Amino acid sequence: MASNATSFHGYASLHLAICDYIRCLELLLLLLLLWLHEKFIRDRVKKTGNLRHFKVLSGPRGLPVVGSLLSLGQSPHLRLTDMAAKYGSIFHIRLGSWPAVVVSGYDTVREALIQKGDAFASRPDFESYRLYAGGKSLSFKPYSHATKIHRKAISKVLKSVMGTSFTTGIVGQIIHREVSGLIAKWKRLCHLKVTDLDPTPDVTMHVAGLLYSLCFGIDARLSQDEDYCRILLQENPSTELFGLGSSTDFLPWLRWFYKRQMQRKSRLRMAQLVALNSAKIETERTKSQSSSDSSILRSLLDEVESGTTIRTSGLQPDDLLSATIEFLSAGTDTSSTTLHWLLLYMARYPDTQDKLYREISSVVGTDRLPSAHDRPHLPYTESCLLEVMRLTTIVPFGLPHFTTRDVSLAGYLIPKDTLTYVNLWSVSRDERSFVKPNSFMPERFINEESFGHVTIDRPKVRLLMPFGAGRRRCVGEMLGRYQVFVLYASLLQNFKILPKHNCELQNVKFGDILKPLPFRVTLRLREEERM
Repeated sequence: MASNATSFHGYASLHLAICDYIRCLELLLLLLLLWLHEKFIRDRVKKTGNLRHFKVLSGPRGLPVVGSLLSLGQSPHLRLTDMAAKYGSIFHIRLGSWPAVVVSGYDTVREALIQKGDAFASRPDFESYRLYAGGKSLSFKPYSHATKIHRKAISKVLKSVMGTSFTTGIVGQIIHREVSGLIAKWKRLCHLKVTDLDPTPDVTMHVAGLLYSLCFGIDARLSQDEDYCRILLQENPSTELFGLGSSTDFLPWLRWFYKRQMQRKSRLRMAQLVALNSAKIETERTKSQSSSDSSILRSLLDEVESGTTIRTSGLQPDDLLSATIEFLSAGTDTSSTTLHWLLLYMARYPDTQDKLYREISSVVGTDRLPSAHDRPHLPYTESCLLEVMRLTTIVPFGLPHFTTRDVSLAGYLIPKDTLTYVNLWSVSRDERSFVKPNSFMPERFINEESFGHVTIDRPKVRLLMPFGAGRRRCVGEMLGRYQVFVLYASLLQNFKILPKHNCELQNVKFGDILKPLPFRVTLRLREEERM
């Protein structure tokens, strides 16, 4: 017995010694991580300028190591807008190892992005950004002479594909085909008496289908490409990583512990898109120009083969050819999310929806679908779209900016290489621009002129920045505006949207794109009301 007791106490002592040893190792590891983090801060300060420059700016003190990351919560756009009310239209904040500046309100944002756009035109060197499109993405690249030429080349390609007519050209044909397919599917559901529908997968499918055909040719159908279908219709894991930047961008050592599964999913998704895009490029290269459909990819290949952009910029062919990845991934997310919000708002505001339907019926009739040419004659329809875009501001910060030089902004000195967040959400909620900014009031964008003539208030529209502004404004803005307008007007011409489940406007998922949480509606055919 004594021998067993001695043995037991020996094992117990050994166990305690091992536990103490492990705790010491954990403490040493924690101290090492803290030292590495502070080293990152010191290195970042050296790169972004001395922190004494920020003393003239107010802002939250934050916590050791994490700064103000934890205080941003699940809705950083709301929290940073509240901070602007306390600290002013420009204030400093520390996000992990990155000191940053937040710019809010229309006047200050306009000064930064338009009046001094070259100074705020670059991007931070976030690891998550280097992964996007194999590091070839125009949106995420630092600003340089090559970036400017890259942007001009992409704009030229888009204009050549879209042509002069959104109605008779390839864009108009593809939009008409996709919206007709969606309407036909929803009409079948109505005839089958389906009264409980999640509209978002169908909308996303047809937006993605539109962009797929635009990228690869009018005869290319997304529904016949299982690989692209699977990727584009699944939840994009990158949207959460790109909201303000990934947590591991701010706290690099976290990459070993935190959200590794999400990062793996994001890397895998992007690797799959790059591989699929490469296969499309090789297929397109084997075609003769005479047998190729007009498409973004064909025009990009022509631009590469001409050699002009490559010679004058130092860009590689893949820099241009990766544009189709960006159009498909980012374009599908932004346009489909805008349409999801539009359907949700129409379900919540039936009187507005009925007024919009009356305008469409009066101008377009019921024998054809609305087109881009109808847009100037549908001011109330457009005003509803503008108001939903204002209230939702689905890309609340755009992408983070990085200063290219020392610059004065609103009387403050911002050093070169400063991480800068432009709060577009605050621009849409600026009380100096919009009366009752939190209320849904489509009429705010309407001019009531003499003899009952109604037009859009263009100066008021210019107070919105849903596509950003300045040197990094969304290059696909015109295409995005027109496809969303035609799809939205066509759906409301044919269906009345009624709320079914979870149709609350406050149900938002934060990421680089603000998305409504899943909701369900009931569809009612407008043609039945006309009988």
